[in-house]
Amino acid sequence: MKVQRENDILLEKIFHIMKTSGGVDDRNYYKRKSLGKERKHQELLRITNENQKILVRLDHCKSNYNVKNLHKDWHKNVKRSLKIFQKDKISMFSAQ
Repeated sequence: MKVQRENDILLEKIFHIMKTSGGVDDRNYYKRKSLGKERKHQELLRITNENQKILVRLDHCKSNYNVKNLHKDWHKNVKRSLKIFQKDKISMFSAQ
């Protein structure tokens, strides 16, 4: 009796598959979980904390460069470049 009932159920399932598209329900309804999620989060917090400390140190540190001297050097280099350009320009015209 029990075997006959199970056969009837299987037969109904086969007829149902034949009537429909015969698709298979292969969907998995579960939430994906990261195995190292907590460890990754802790590492991210540690790196962020270190970056904040470095930023504070950089903000409070005094520059070793003298801006006035850098500006003077830049002006000297511009003047030298202009002189070289003018000499090259004159020599180009005199050669023709």
